[in-house]
Amino acid sequence: MHRLSRLVLVLLALALPIAAQAQSWTGTWDTRWRDGGAMLDLRQEGERVTGTYPLYNGRVEAQARGRELQGRWFEGDRFGSFLFVLSDDGESFTGRFDTGEWWTGGRVAASAARVTIDQATPRRAMRTFLTAANRAREGDVEAWGAAAAVLDFGEDGARLRPGGRLARAQALADAVDLTTFRLWSVPGRSAEGDVVEVRLERAGTAASLPLTFRRAEGRWSIVAPAPQALFENVRALRAARPAPEASDAFLALRSPRDVFLTLLHRDATDAQRLAAFDLSEVPEAVREHEARLAKDYLRQVLIRIGPVLPQEVPDDPASPRPYVHFEHPAGRIALARQPVAAGAPPRWAFTADTVDTLRPLYTALERMPPDPEAAGTAPEPSGFFALRRWIGSVSPALLMPLGPVEAWQILGILLAVLAGWVLGYLVAWPATVLYGWLAGIPRAEARRIRWPARLGAASGLWLAGSHWLGLPDVVQGGLLVVFSITLAVALVWAGWHVVDAVARRLMIPALRTLTQVDEIMVSLLAGAAKVALVVGGLLYVATTLSIPLAGIIAGLGIGGLAFAFASRETLSNVFGAGILLTDRPFKRGDAIVAGDVKGTVEKVGIRSTRVRTGDDSLLVVPNGKLADATINNMGTRRH
Repeated sequence: MHRLSRLVLVLLALALPIAAQAQSWTGTWDTRWRDGGAMLDLRQEGERVTGTYPLYNGRVEAQARGRELQGRWFEGDRFGSFLFVLSDDGESFTGRFDTGEWWTGGRVAASAARVTIDQATPRRAMRTFLTAANRAREGDVEAWGAAAAVLDFGEDGARLRPGGRLARAQALADAVDLTTFRLWSVPGRSAEGDVVEVRLERAGTAASLPLTFRRAEGRWSIVAPAPQALFENVRALRAARPAPEASDAFLALRSPRDVFLTLLHRDATDAQRLAAFDLSEVPEAVREHEARLAKDYLRQVLIRIGPVLPQEVPDDPASPRPYVHFEHPAGRIALARQPVAAGAPPRWAFTADTVDTLRPLYTALERMPPDPEAAGTAPEPSGFFALRRWIGSVSPALLMPLGPVEAWQILGILLAVLAGWVLGYLVAWPATVLYGWLAGIPRAEARRIRWPARLGAASGLWLAGSHWLGLPDVVQGGLLVVFSITLAVALVWAGWHVVDAVARRLMIPALRTLTQVDEIMVSLLAGAAKVALVVGGLLYVATTLSIPLAGIIAGLGIGGLAFAFASRETLSNVFGAGILLTDRPFKRGDAIVAGDVKGTVEKVGIRSTRVRTGDDSLLVVPNGKLADATINNMGTRRH
């Protein structure tokens, strides 16, 4: 056996280097360095590896030795050396330049569609520049090459390196971002002559950014402003209306443009995107569910309208008028300022009316083919849209609306309930076996756990999978109430049986011991556990349905005195049980005399104690009365 183990280890040791050698550098890599990045296309032939990164007009020549790749990079008359080390899975590498700077990369399955360069008119050149700049800020660094391609650098172009061209393009894009304009304001085919002048204004101010378009050899380009002139223009634009300069300042939702940037930015979190919607008209219990649907519906509508150019969306936080991005007989996409506390910065969001009409708006636009440019940068649709699309391809009739829902959603509700019931029957058998073992009772008696197990499984399955159905808030809210209550009932019901089973198990050793852990403590703890179960179930329902617990607690505080006065006897009995547990005046089976109570203790509960009298009748004594009485424990006599 030891020889076989050693043979296996030797074979593995021999196989691992072979596997390491099998990794190839051939492919496209999305690479990054401290101040930039580029797509690097590599090709390996034996140990020789060559590649290019067109964004900087660069190339590499290297030698591969196992997982190491060592070579040189060239950009015109500039060059240097580098070292890459491939990761174990072959999907990324870590490297550094000879200067000590880092250079990393990850393998990409396929390069994203490049920005189409269109210079037929000044307007199309401007659209190409904006589209490329926006794509580059979303992570497609190659798009900076397309942005630089539509710039006319004049006499500086001959001596500018690729990196310098990209830096000038980025600086101009930052300046354009400070303005607000409609793309149609830039001349199209109506442009006369070979030079066109336009001014891009900063919303809410008199400041503007002058731009010149020039035609050469039939192609229009944007004349890149001189660095010093551009710097002066940017300073004037910022002085006219100061704004935060942080790269993520748009997350504060201070303007309509910020709202769109938050919705479309790939690094924004779900919580930040959901904050961009006015959900005041949506029931609180289904608010998060409806917000996620609204976000996905809005994205699907936008890719059918066309790509969003943030530079066309107003960025003036102080504007009093709502911004309407799109209108249709079925609804509209509008943004408005939200109420904020005095002195707080302005906050914008998609209006409540927009949230309410997104579903019918999507239905009206569904047959409109997505814009290729907008769809290329949109994330994958959520599970609901993928499921709905598949159902439509199988049977379009299932998409027929029936009131607030569609036909397939009604079938989905019925199937979810049926699947939950089937799951409940599957869960019932192991639950019965486990409960019977825990309680130490026969299988037939343990079957009492089956119904709570079935009910809990059915309710839990629906609650877990309901988001796939994309139900409107009026339906989702009603079903959420039903299934949350049934799940709470099932859990409390099953927990009640489990507490009884555990108490029965603990009672056996408790009856045999003379220590403080006796049957009275077990009985009281079981009663307390049941009370906690009921309270927990009520809190779960309240939390799920977004019932404000703070208001309930405040109400209890206001009416606490009246409540305590009305239930003083009940509270006295509960506290009496705690006193009996801590003082231990008797245990089960002791003969006691307490006032007019005389008999043998059978059980101590949360509210009362049961005493068997001499004539075999059962006397139920409130714990508060026993706690206040003088108890003569006849069972502790030494003779």
